[in-house]
This record gives sequence, structure tokens and C-alpha cells, in this order.
Amino acid sequence: MKRFMKRMNEKKGFTLAELLIVVAIIAVLVAVAIPVFTAQLAKARESTVAANLRSAYASATVDVLDDNDLDTNSYTYGGAAYGVTYTAPDTISVSVTTSDGTYGYDGNTYTGFTKITPGS
Repeated sequence: MKRFMKRMNEKKGFTLAELLIVVAIIAVLVAVAIPVFTAQLAKARESTVAANLRSAYASATVDVLDDNDLDTNSYTYGGAAYGVTYTAPDTISVSVTTSDGTYGYDGNTYTGFTKITPGS
């Protein structure tokens, strides 16, 4: 029993092999997590753009219903300018160009989205 206790007292810390295994496991977990995280960020950006397109479309619709014309051809949401076009009697379309691409919405159809399916 004394020899066992003596060995336990002499052994302190982790071996190099144990540390390398832990580092390798952490590296594998990080390698799996980073692509998933970046994909979720892209989906979040597209969701924000879709929500802003709907808001710009709603603003333009209210504007057109108010006086049958657009008072402006641009709305700003989140620092981006959303261009609006109106063709009488009832065609309104909204578009925006971001660093990720060009997106649009006409009240029925979304265009330019690759990561999400807005409106579903």
C-alpha cells in the first residue's frame, strides 16, 4: 500500500499524449462547428433582408394607397437603401443590393434568396 501511495504522490500533471489527445478532440469539434456557424449567419442575413423587403413593400403600399403615387423611391432599413418602383395601377416591387447579392419582392414572389425560402 505504501508503494501505491508513493507512486500516486510522484505522478503530477498530465502526460504529453493525454494533452495531445485533448487538443486533437477540440480541433475536430471546432472544425465541425465553424461551417455550421457560418451557414447560420448567412441564413440570418437573408432572413433580415426578407423582413426588410416586406417592411419596405408595406411602406410603399401604404404610400400608394394614400395618394395613388409614391412619395419616395427608396426606404432605408438597417443601413441599406431599398429601392421601390410603382407601376400604376397596382404593381409595386422592392429590391436591394447587399454584399451577398440582389434581392427583390413584389408582394407575391421573392427573388435572389439561396439560403432560405421566405414567406413559406
